[in-house]
Amino acid sequence: MRTSITDQLKLLYLRLAYLDATLSILGRNDAVLKPIIETGLSRYSLGQGSQADVLKAQIEHTKILREVTMHHQEMGQLQASLKELLHRPQTSADIVPEPLSLTPMLRTAEELQALVVSHNPAISVDTANVHKEDARLKSAQREGKPDFNVGYMFQQTGGGYRDYYMLTLNMRLPRRKRVEAGVADAAESLERSRQELDSQVQQQLSEVQKQYIAVTNTAELLKEYQEGLLPQSEAAFRAEQTTYQSGKETLAPVLSSLLDVLTFEHDSQQALLDHETALARLETLTGAQLR
Repeated sequence: MRTSITDQLKLLYLRLAYLDATLSILGRNDAVLKPIIETGLSRYSLGQGSQADVLKAQIEHTKILREVTMHHQEMGQLQASLKELLHRPQTSADIVPEPLSLTPMLRTAEELQALVVSHNPAISVDTANVHKEDARLKSAQREGKPDFNVGYMFQQTGGGYRDYYMLTLNMRLPRRKRVEAGVADAAESLERSRQELDSQVQQQLSEVQKQYIAVTNTAELLKEYQEGLLPQSEAAFRAEQTTYQSGKETLAPVLSSLLDVLTFEHDSQQALLDHETALARLETLTGAQLR
């Protein structure tokens, strides 16, 4: 239960941090878009611009406002869920997430696989069940052995009666069919619990491998965004903006390059969220602190 709640908290918190970051991105891009729209309207009024381009820019501005509204709505829902899990009053101050940052993966796939076998909660439960069924089988097997009891008693009678000693010997012979049935049932339960443990181990190891691949791939993707796509798209936008301000270009290329910047910034934050989410899932699966 603790593991499940902790996992939920991490995922909700990371999602909240992602929305907070993308909300800032939307605000910055809208702040850049507004003067472009004003310039386009001014030129259109002088007969130098295209009404279609201005309308397209205004539509993009409206889309950003819609995204901002949807972000605020989802962030409010996430705050409610976080406060519920933390047993905080819903009227308490909202949780302010720290900005998302890339957490390097310092463990190898082999180290993570080993941690799963020794620390995964689901595997621990199934392992305990195997031990319980194994003890039950051994107990059933002991029931098939004869049971011998030897007793000794001395009684002092007093009066005119002689004191005496009593030696008792008891032997219990178990019923063979009943014992065999109990042993067979315990052996079947043990085998079933072992199969369930093996299935659980394979499932958890597979999930760890998937999350490890997600971590490594998203780290590479983020590097491509940070070192290539984002700087190039921003440079292209600045070039188009300069050309437009000098009156040598229409609004369409400027708007297109700005939307490219917005898209790449969103995609970069999504890749960062996927990276940190995969790490959080690995923490749940391995029981280790990775972030």
